[in-house]
Amino acid sequence: MTGQRRTMVRPSERARLWSGLDEASFAELAALPAGSDRLESAVSAAYGGAWLDVQRSVVLIVPSVVMRDERNDVIDPRRPDVAALDVPDAIEEFVFDARFARH
Repeated sequence: MTGQRRTMVRPSERARLWSGLDEASFAELAALPAGSDRLESAVSAAYGGAWLDVQRSVVLIVPSVVMRDERNDVIDPRRPDVAALDVPDAIEEFVFDARFARH
């Protein structure tokens, strides 16, 4: 996880950010593929890469590995309709706390 810049949408901004998108802009993964919960999972990377390649939706909603009752909303920055999102005002830097990686 080192060397990669990660950002997140502030939870308080989520509804406002998505309000300009229609239902077709979202895809949801109901359950994580087997092996996704491993640190630096190739399974997660492959699924995310395939989703980006087909450009099926602006937002992919996936279950959180860390917080099982939560979700993560992944934005495809290559989609032309992502320009409708007011992203810069809604994001903040995400810093992964390495203590979560301890077993």
